[in-house]
Amino acid sequence: MEKPVNWQYEIGEVIGSGAFGVVYKGLLLETKQTVAIKKMHPLDLHYGVPSTIMEEISLLEEMEHDNIVRLLEALPNTDKEGYMIFEYLDYDLDKFIKKFPEISKNKQRIKNFMRQILSGLAYCHELKIIHRDLRPANLLVDYEGSVVKIADFGLARKFGSPLGEYCPEVVNLCYMPPEILLGSHLYTTHVDVWSVGCIFAEMINHQRLCNEFFEKDCLNKIFSIMGTPDATTWPGVTSLPDYKPDDFPKQDPKNLAEYVPNLEPAGVDLLSCIMHQILSGVIYCHKHRIMHQDLKPDNLLIDLNASVVKIADFGMARAFHIPLRAYSPEVLTIWYRAPEILLGSLIYSTAIDVWSAGCIFAKMLICQNLFAGASKNEHLRKIFSIMGTPNERTWPGVTSLPYYPAGLPEYNLENLEEFFVDLEPAGVDLLSNS
Repeated sequence: MEKPVNWQYEIGEVIGSGAFGVVYKGLLLETKQTVAIKKMHPLDLHYGVPSTIMEEISLLEEMEHDNIVRLLEALPNTDKEGYMIFEYLDYDLDKFIKKFPEISKNKQRIKNFMRQILSGLAYCHELKIIHRDLRPANLLVDYEGSVVKIADFGLARKFGSPLGEYCPEVVNLCYMPPEILLGSHLYTTHVDVWSVGCIFAEMINHQRLCNEFFEKDCLNKIFSIMGTPDATTWPGVTSLPDYKPDDFPKQDPKNLAEYVPNLEPAGVDLLSCIMHQILSGVIYCHKHRIMHQDLKPDNLLIDLNASVVKIADFGMARAFHIPLRAYSPEVLTIWYRAPEILLGSLIYSTAIDVWSAGCIFAKMLICQNLFAGASKNEHLRKIFSIMGTPNERTWPGVTSLPYYPAGLPEYNLENLEEFFVDLEPAGVDLLSNS
C-alpha cells in the first residue's frame, strides 16, 4: 500500500469501518503517540477530492471542543486513497457497554456521559452543524470510561436559513427521528436530539429502544410508545410524503417508565414534563430561525389546569441568519440573560434562549432567581461563583469578549445540589446542561 509523501505513521489493527473507509489503530513514529488512522476508500480524483470528504475535513478543522474528536492531520495520496489522522480513544460506546456491562449501567456514569454528549452536540449546533449520524458506534470513550467524544462527521452538514432540503437516507434506522422516517427532506438540529434520546434509553436498558429493520416497523414501534401523531398533536404531520393514516393504528402515548424501568422518576420526567413543553416551543422557534431573546416566567402562559404552557411576547424576537450578524446586547431581563451577552458579545444565537430556559427551571424549583445581581458585574459574579470562572480552556474565546473583567476571582464550579436540596440528581444534571 503506497503511502503519502512525508508519511510518518505505523498502521496497526483494524478498529472500525464504515461507508467511507476503514479505521486503523496507528502510531506516530516520532513521538510514539497512539492515533486513529482513517483510510478512505479508493476515490475517483478525476474531478478532484469529493466535496463530501472536503466538507468533513472542513467541519472537523473548524471545531475545537473537549467532547468532539480532534482531527490531527488530513493527508492526500497518489493512489486515489486518502488518510485522516485522529486522536485515539480506546472504545466506542457500543463496545464499552458490551465490555463493561455493570460499569456502564452506573447511573452517575450515564449522567456524566449524557452531559458530555449534549455539551458536544450543543457546540455543533451553535456552529450550525448537524451531525446526522449519532449512534453509540460514533461516540468514543477513553480507557478510564470518563471521557466521551462525538466522532465520524462523514454525514454532517452545515445548515442555513432558509432551510435547505437534505437527503433522508441519513442516521442509522434505529436512531432515526419520525419526520425523516415519514419522508421529510426539511430538518435541522432536532434530528440529532432525537438520536441522543435513543442513545440515552439504550445506555439505561442495554438494548435499543427501537430495533426494527424497516421504516414502517420502526414508525409503528415509535408510535406504540409515543402515541400516533395527528394534525393536533403534530401540526403538519399529515402533509409529510410517507404519512398514510391507514398504515398506523391509533395508539395512545404510554408511560415511558415502562420502557426504561431502571431510570429514576426524574429521568422519566426529563423525557416528558412541563419543561418539555417550554423546550418544545423553543425548538420550534429555533427550527424557524427565530430567537425569542426574552424568555422569562412573565412570558410563559399557563392554562387554568396547569397542564399547558405556551411561550408569549415576541416583541424582542429576531430572525437569525448564516453567517451570524451582530445584535443588540440590551435584550432579556438581566436575571435570565446569558453570560456571553453580559460580557458584551453582539454575536450570539439560540444558546441564549436555552440559558434562559435553564434559569426558569431553577426558579420553578427554588421560587427565586438563581442569579439575582443588581448590576451586570454583580450578576456575572453571581453566575461565576456557581458555574465557575470561565477561561480559554473551558470557554474558548471568552477572554476576547469586550467586558471580560481582568482580575476576576477564580471561582470553581460548585455542586448544584447545594442550591437545589430537594431536586433529584437527574434534575441537577438537566440544570448543569442548560
